[in-house]
Amino acid sequence: MSGRGIILGPADEERVYELLVGVAAELRRAARKFGPFASGHEGYAVIREELDELWDDVRADRLGSAVKEAQQVAAMAVRFMLDLGRRADPLADQLAAAASTRAELRVEDKLARAFAEKGQAAEGIDGSTGEQG
Repeated sequence: MSGRGIILGPADEERVYELLVGVAAELRRAARKFGPFASGHEGYAVIREELDELWDDVRADRLGSAVKEAQQVAAMAVRFMLDLGRRADPLADQLAAAASTRAELRVEDKLARAFAEKGQAAEGIDGSTGEQG
């Protein structure tokens, strides 16, 4: 392995962004269905379960399914940081509340621009399209 690190080109960066959008969607789906982790033990158990499912797919050479499981592993890792990181840092809730609004606006802005370039309607972070009914 060289010491140069990974160099991402523009196409790679776009793909990384698409993958992270998928992770965010999986995170929202799971959060709506199951709510926050109650403890570090629960968070670890959920991540471990998803990781075991990923390993089962890898061993069976089901790469398409393995990629979906990897997305779930990533989403649960982010969920762990969100749900339990706030408990570890007393100021995190205050900072998260302030940053969350700014971050959601930036993400939705970026998504809206990306979809507008492709002539599609962007789904909002809350699942809405932003269209008036």
